[in-house]
Amino acid sequence: MIAGAAGAGLDAVGLRIIAPRPGDVVAPVSGNPLAIRELKDELGARNIRLNDIEAIIIREDTDFAVFEPALAAGVELGAAHVIANMYVEEPVQAAEQYAKLCELAARHELCVALEFIPLSLLKTLDQALNILKLADQPNGRLLIDAIHLSRSGGHPRDLAGVDPKLFAFAHFCDAPLKQPSLENLPLETRQQRMLPGEGELWLPEFVAALPGNLTLGIETPSLATAGLPVAEKIARGAAAMRRVLERCGEKSA
Repeated sequence: MIAGAAGAGLDAVGLRIIAPRPGDVVAPVSGNPLAIRELKDELGARNIRLNDIEAIIIREDTDFAVFEPALAAGVELGAAHVIANMYVEEPVQAAEQYAKLCELAARHELCVALEFIPLSLLKTLDQALNILKLADQPNGRLLIDAIHLSRSGGHPRDLAGVDPKLFAFAHFCDAPLKQPSLENLPLETRQQRMLPGEGELWLPEFVAALPGNLTLGIETPSLATAGLPVAEKIARGAAAMRRVLERCGEKSA
């Protein structure tokens, strides 16, 4: 992936080192000094920075101490953010759990990018902003994914009043404008995303609503391209994103 990102002219990658679901494939760097050193050397050799590590699932009974090795590995590799998904429904309790994670992450100089996902218990932009407000953590940040904004009933205009300092980064993809059924939403989210410009989402408005210097990450898992080499998938995604950004007047991806 790092070689593919460098070959496509990108400047950063995200790395999954914490399994959000049992059986998810992760990079085996937590508590592994040799793997950390090798990965750090490769990032440096290819002039690629690590933007984020993922993903911590926040539940009512989550013991955040178990993530300490992963956070330590992330900061050693140069990550700025750790992604968190929320599975606590009651807002005050959710904010308390999020604050605990933020406090742990702060000891590693990491921001916690809170991502709302319609399939989780934090389904909308407004709900995410409420948790950030209640938790009131200096390293609390918001992660915006284009497809999650769309499928939660949101629109780029909803981002207009958000403090620019709250944004961590954004995930970029495309999709049909028509909402899928609730039963098909998991499939679309995880296996049917489209490259930027191939669908019908309001991507130019999305870009315009974000802070100008915000990192945009390509997030396009798709069964249609599952058999392609990783480098080719990255190159296709980067080229598609650049075409959209050029239409928006942006200079680079």
